[in-house]
Amino acid sequence: MITVRFPAMLHARAGQELTLDESPSDIGSLLDALDAHVPGLARELADPIYNFAVNDEMLLHGVRNHPLESGDVVEIVPTISGGSHSFPRHSFPALFDFRNCRFNRISR
Repeated sequence: MITVRFPAMLHARAGQELTLDESPSDIGSLLDALDAHVPGLARELADPIYNFAVNDEMLLHGVRNHPLESGDVVEIVPTISGGSHSFPRHSFPALFDFRNCRFNRISR
């Protein structure tokens, strides 16, 4: 069983969370399984705006081949970028303090 959590931008199509009774062997197989539940979702998730985290570990390379095990939690995380330099950094210290980041491990 694999649990997949979706970002708010996908809630209308996929819901907040989906639990698959089958256990795909890797992220690529997971995308195929998700596409069976929500047609077209795999193609949408191929967009580089989406990243994947498995058990709070953000994946950066070899994502499709990353192995999965029963009980894993996969989170689909939209890329966050941009911003403005009009606000001084000290105005929002929590935004720049990576100790507050939920995904504190990064797979390389």
